[in-house]
Amino acid sequence: MKLSKYSGVSQSYINKIESGQVRRPSYDTVYHLMHGFCKFILEKRVKTKCARDLHSTNVYYVKRDTPVREALEKMRENEYSQLPVIENWPYVDSVVGVVTEKSLLRLLEIENVDLDKVKVEDVMEPLIPLVEEDTPIERVKELLKHHYAVLTYSGREVKGIITKWDLIHKL
Repeated sequence: MKLSKYSGVSQSYINKIESGQVRRPSYDTVYHLMHGFCKFILEKRVKTKCARDLHSTNVYYVKRDTPVREALEKMRENEYSQLPVIENWPYVDSVVGVVTEKSLLRLLEIENVDLDKVKVEDVMEPLIPLVEEDTPIERVKELLKHHYAVLTYSGREVKGIITKWDLIHKL
């Protein structure tokens, strides 16, 4: 049905070619069918999912000077395993790291640690990747093999976050 739409060749004629009733379609017919097929493929390629299609625009974050207890509570309340550390929301150049379950668990191994006095900057991990909103999802998948999350941006502003969980549940 779609080939007919893209090529301008009637669906009944395409059916006849497929069934063998038309053994040698004209050069023009074949040309239009191939051209229509290429248009369909190109359109489909343009519609391939990109980071914008998967990101959550509700980005929870903390600042460097946020007490670890506050970050931990925010993670618990929202059931997140990581929070980006962003100093001046929503600007990309102010993303400085990430605080993760893993970094918090290491901190909890220390006896008598006061979670109100320890700051996020003391336990945060290096920056998570930033990708433009139109980055192909295949590239995002590769990044998520090695990182907790990926932040998306447009211009100079953070627009969203994609986690492994998002990838699993939104694809």
